[in-house]
Amino acid sequence: MQVFSLFIRAKLTNYLINELNKFKYITLYSSNPQSGVVSFKIESIDSSEVSNILSEKYNICTRSGLHCAPLVHNYLNTTKNGLTRISISYFN
Repeated sequence: MQVFSLFIRAKLTNYLINELNKFKYITLYSSNPQSGVVSFKIESIDSSEVSNILSEKYNICTRSGLHCAPLVHNYLNTTKNGLTRISISYFN
């Protein structure tokens, strides 16, 4: 069952990455479908606002902000608005 769930997670993550890549105003910070985690930002919108919209309108749970890595956000220049992170699991 675990191998199957890893396969499904990779397929779902890859699908999400491909769909988000279709939008020019979205910048992805994840490219490994095996990880099951996708971090992104939407141009000029705070990550907390993105998370609220996804939650309220689409019932999609995400995490927003600096994700316990402020130095990485300094390097990526995402400190101001943070990132939105989606974690994919077998149960999605």
